[in-house]
Amino acid sequence: QREDVKTLLSDKVLHLLLDYEKAERQGALIQSQLDTFNQQREIFEISYRLGESDTAQMLSLSDKGDRLNEQLVEVEIRRDESVRKLLQLTEPMRGRSQLSN
Repeated sequence: QREDVKTLLSDKVLHLLLDYEKAERQGALIQSQLDTFNQQREIFEISYRLGESDTAQMLSLSDKGDRLNEQLVEVEIRRDESVRKLLQLTEPMRGRSQLSN
């Protein structure tokens, strides 16, 4: 039974680590998209000031930026949740290893 618990805990830790890594990769991708978007927005703002674009296009661009920021926050929340769950799961183990030192 002890081996079953050990295997179950190992599986949970592995799953949480994979979730964390996935969130990290998604966050990096979204951040890259956001960086590119910000460059495009700066170019578009210049075009807008010169009268080459309209307000509807500017609002649409702003909405896209808001969506990217929301996605980044959601990924950061998922990543932080994985860390929190890992810490909760490993707390008893960390306590035991500190006692043995």
